[in-house]
Amino acid sequence: MPQANGTYIQDYNAQLAVETQGLIIGQHVCQSPNDSTALKDTAVTIEAKPGQIDHIVVDQGYDSQAQIDATEAALDVTIVCKPIPRAV
Repeated sequence: MPQANGTYIQDYNAQLAVETQGLIIGQHVCQSPNDSTALKDTAVTIEAKPGQIDHIVVDQGYDSQAQIDATEAALDVTIVCKPIPRAV
């Protein structure tokens, strides 16, 4: 992954999916330096019966409309993600 000084180090980006009580119900490990490309790959690791999950709440690190759309379509859920403010 890229470092602030311009160099790279071998590193991994681990994602966890947890339920409301904090129990880990899914995980995904990748080499992407940020979370915006990991939503669908993480969400599909959640083992749930169809219709068991209505919505998934994610932090702003997952603010990628393409990933949100793909995840909603693949899992038939609603993704709740507060958008990152962007300059206009």
